[in-house]
Amino acid sequence: MSWPQVLKLRRERGDGDSLASYAIVLVSMSLFLVHAVSIGDAVSTVSVPLSLIPNVLIAATLLRRRRMGAVPEDARPH
Repeated sequence: MSWPQVLKLRRERGDGDSLASYAIVLVSMSLFLVHAVSIGDAVSTVSVPLSLIPNVLIAATLLRRRRMGAVPEDARPH
């Protein structure tokens, strides 16, 4: 689901995407990765970082656009 979103953000502004939502996803996935490593879950230890990559790209893109003023005021959290 995240890779198509990365491609969409390359073509569009991403007005409907929430930086806060992606921040929550990144924290959640990072905590799960720590858990997977601590219990020795090899599958999750490999798959979670692969899933983190597109989410980091999306969050970084949204943050960069917000800082550049490319996200309309009404799409920003108040």
